[in-house]
Amino acid sequence: MPNKKDYIFNTPVGGSGGDSFGDELWSDTPVSEIEAWYGHAWGADFTVLKGIKVHWGNKVSRRVGQPSDGELHTSYSFAPNERVHWMTLKGADPHSKGRCDSLSFEANNPFAAGGTGGSPHNEELGNHVFHGFVGKAAGDIDSLGAVFHR
Repeated sequence: MPNKKDYIFNTPVGGSGGDSFGDELWSDTPVSEIEAWYGHAWGADFTVLKGIKVHWGNKVSRRVGQPSDGELHTSYSFAPNERVHWMTLKGADPHSKGRCDSLSFEANNPFAAGGTGGSPHNEELGNHVFHGFVGKAAGDIDSLGAVFHR
């Protein structure tokens, strides 16, 4: 396992529900692709992130969250040595039962997934090399924080 002191673990954005996915969605290898599913929140009528899967070359995480058939799906493939210029996560108050509403960033191209609600949180980028996420999920992505190399 890599030395965690070499990485910035942004505080997860969103509510207090879900189960931690621990170290499953980050690696010492930079992310090569991210997949995101989004749609109606479980038990509510607003749009949130429903699922996330991260790729690092030929290594792939499991999909966290539980998107159902028909959920919107989008992905972003990173070029070798591509860096993230900015990343914003929007979500509910951390003491609520809310969720992580959306993820957006710009690297060589822009990327956005999720709804329009939630409070924006700009992620700390370190050296701008993206390594994945920490957070919690159950039926939806309850909270999400980006991991970058220092």
